[in-house]
Amino acid sequence: MVQQTTLVKMKYVLFFLNDHAPSVASELTETYADTMSRVLVGVVKAYHTALFKFVDESAGRTDVVAVEEASLKASMFSSRVKPTNAFALGDRDKVVENAVAPPILVHMAQAEGGRWPYEALFRSTQVHLVNAATSEYLFLLDFFKAAEGSNPVRVRELFLRIFAKTLSLGLEQLENYLCTCYDAIGLLLMVRLTLQHQQVLQQRRVPVLDTYLNRVLLLLWPRVYAVLELNVQSVKTAKPKKLGNVELHPHYVTRRYAEFVASVLALVPDAAAAAAAGVYGHMAALRGALVELLDKLADSAHKTAKDKIVFLINNYDLVVSVVQERKIESDELFDELLTNSRDKFVEEELLSHYGPLIGFVQQAEAKQRTVGGGDATIPLDSAKVERIVKDFNGQWKRGIEHINANVMKFFSNFRNGMEILKQVLTQLLLYYTRFVDLVKKSWTRPPSFSNDIVTTQEILYEIKKYSRSF
Repeated sequence: MVQQTTLVKMKYVLFFLNDHAPSVASELTETYADTMSRVLVGVVKAYHTALFKFVDESAGRTDVVAVEEASLKASMFSSRVKPTNAFALGDRDKVVENAVAPPILVHMAQAEGGRWPYEALFRSTQVHLVNAATSEYLFLLDFFKAAEGSNPVRVRELFLRIFAKTLSLGLEQLENYLCTCYDAIGLLLMVRLTLQHQQVLQQRRVPVLDTYLNRVLLLLWPRVYAVLELNVQSVKTAKPKKLGNVELHPHYVTRRYAEFVASVLALVPDAAAAAAAGVYGHMAALRGALVELLDKLADSAHKTAKDKIVFLINNYDLVVSVVQERKIESDELFDELLTNSRDKFVEEELLSHYGPLIGFVQQAEAKQRTVGGGDATIPLDSAKVERIVKDFNGQWKRGIEHINANVMKFFSNFRNGMEILKQVLTQLLLYYTRFVDLVKKSWTRPPSFSNDIVTTQEILYEIKKYSRSF
């Protein structure tokens, strides 16, 4: 800057004028402030105008979690293809890692013909401002220290006179953008950038942009909450009939939710605990709304209990998987829902193949508890037990084959499917072991059908054929 290369060498002239012609020194200070104010606002305005021609919209009004299928298809076949997924963070957070990197040069941007999401251009304008403010403030402290009596407060006032119009311009442009911004990811990135720029200025001991950056945050946070609330309401008011076909695999709303939550939680700044609490509140509301919507979708699209459970498992698993992949702290609610739904599926699947055996075990154990506890011996219907033993002997392997086929068909996530298969087969072995124990307690001698009783070792050996992951 010309101040650092030329004017600073003339500071002793100002010292002389301040001692011998104070009115002239004061007039010179006023002239400098007015001139620099006009020059600075002109340069910044021209830079902003040229730079924001390269902005690329990341999210629009219809980019909410529970968008109707018709709107989704319309956006997919739009002539303008969006450069980013409005819900996936991707590599957009690199803008925070490069918060103080040199700003984008307009002539280079024109030559490259590229486009950037708003937060990248916001970073560029803000770092341009931060660097200019640092340079100007340090110059003012050095050049005008005699005229201002070495008073940092007076120097700060002079700085604000020079930068007032420029700062107002920045706030006005930001406010205009926020009125039509629906990009929660971009907004949170801008929050992170602003907090980082505050830290940079603190490290440089340049306090003159504190008020400005606080006002930027006061503009950003309410819009963050507003966009989050739009997403919450989109899920709460969603009508299942307008959300497309509901099959057994994860619904597109769940995928959008999972990506959105993982991105938002990854960006919530630790340095703004009070403001972050509002984000967590909206995330909790969004989570509750999604759980209710999934129940509605399951009830409206699936007739059997098993199909409903499979649909819910696939959706819960998607949320848990995406959050884990992004290395975000696990959501205990979805972990619990997934566990409970898996337990229900295990029982449903076993009942459909081994219903008589399971029903017999449950009834006998219940009777056992009423008589005298788990070790009590109770009389069993010999004919019924024999029938169950022979039926099991004839079809238990085929049942395991069907269970394996069903799991492979129902669950698209291989890891999830293997966990469920392991759980089903383990529970089968436990039921059968309990059945054999009941038989042993009721017959002091081997019954006539003892040769038909399948050993637990045989079942365990068969299970290991399917247990590729355990």
